[in-house]
Amino acid sequence: MWAGGDRGAGGGLILAKQGAADNFPALWVTLMHMTATTVTLWLVTALRGQIREALGRFAADRSAWGSTLAGSFLGPFLGVTLSIVAIQHIAVEIASTLMALPSVCPLPLCALMFGERIGWQAVLGTGVAMVGMTLLCLDG
Repeated sequence: MWAGGDRGAGGGLILAKQGAADNFPALWVTLMHMTATTVTLWLVTALRGQIREALGRFAADRSAWGSTLAGSFLGPFLGVTLSIVAIQHIAVEIASTLMALPSVCPLPLCALMFGERIGWQAVLGTGVAMVGMTLLCLDG
């Protein structure tokens, strides 16, 4: 929800910071977030008349269950909980920058390990992200 690349991620982090004020337990914030997200997702699915199709596809593909459960645990549960812990202890702008870095940091590794061609825009963007993170950390 609020890490790397999501539209509205900054606003979500600011709202989460307010919800997690006074050291409110991060797991409870995550539970509230996941509940609201689940209800909204199923409401939209119902309004589009796709509940039967969604449940049928999930039931038909049992091999996807393990991946779905692992992805649900690692992303929405663990990722959101740790992002709440982060914003409880550091400024939202620093936390959101740190959460966005994994999408740009692997670029040099992709070039070295897999021989992928990395464009100058990607190199420049990675450099700007690294310099910005350094400045944020030095200022904080």
